[in-house]
Amino acid sequence: MTERIVITNADTEVELLPDRGGAISRYTTRAGGRMHGWFAPMPDGVACFPMVPFCSRIADASFHFEGRRVNLTRNNPPEPHAIHGHGFQRAWEVLEVAHGRAVLGFSHAVAAWPWQYSAVMSVELDGMDLCVTLTITNLEQYAMPYGLGLHPYLPLTETTFVSAAVGGIWALDEELIGQGRVALNVDDDPASGLQPSSGSLDVAYSGWSGTAEVVWPEEGASLILTASTADTLVLYSPPGANFVCVEPLSNSPNGFNLPDDEPGNFRVLAPGASVAESWRFEPRIANRS
Repeated sequence: MTERIVITNADTEVELLPDRGGAISRYTTRAGGRMHGWFAPMPDGVACFPMVPFCSRIADASFHFEGRRVNLTRNNPPEPHAIHGHGFQRAWEVLEVAHGRAVLGFSHAVAAWPWQYSAVMSVELDGMDLCVTLTITNLEQYAMPYGLGLHPYLPLTETTFVSAAVGGIWALDEELIGQGRVALNVDDDPASGLQPSSGSLDVAYSGWSGTAEVVWPEEGASLILTASTADTLVLYSPPGANFVCVEPLSNSPNGFNLPDDEPGNFRVLAPGASVAESWRFEPRIANRS
């Protein structure tokens, strides 16, 4: 049986599945006599999962770093690539559960990813707001490349729109492998709002300001996402889907195979060092009572 942890704060609840990639399966607020579901669970129950130690795809599950070739596990067959790191396919240990807060963690031993590291995720409710902090520690004696991110699924209706301030786009090929940064096409600019239900959407934005808003006009509700340092924002919604993914990433798609002097491609963690990325989801409900 899948382990479930529920944390609450007044009328807001969050449910986590530690043994299913540390995923969040439910984030709801009861207000004005109705229930608002801020995330959209998939058939397997997952509604949001952490990405660590890298985000998005690494082409052909391989990259070079500091003179060595790293061959990764192809973890999403039949794709020949590696995707979203290890955390979403691992069981996480429950480290702490308190009122409105849960802390999960796991450790990675040297394997195809040749760096030992540990990850800790704190999930906390601040009123209606959901705050997630993901910390990674390099347990090796040499530097480790990394990226951190979240992969939330949000409800999609005919009128849902997403807005964000961005600087450009990461070009993707037909296999969704990042090719580098390109100029922003005016038709793809989310500054004034994109409506995912008007067609398929799969865009990786660069130079993201760190804030995005998802609005459900017919619900009189919106959700503001703020990231502490992320540079990349991915918006994804396949044709006919009832969800849109709004993904904050600290590495670009296939960034581990792109020039390491390009901001946003990936980051490097010194031996023994730790670094954290934080994300805040802030619900807004019109005429809340």
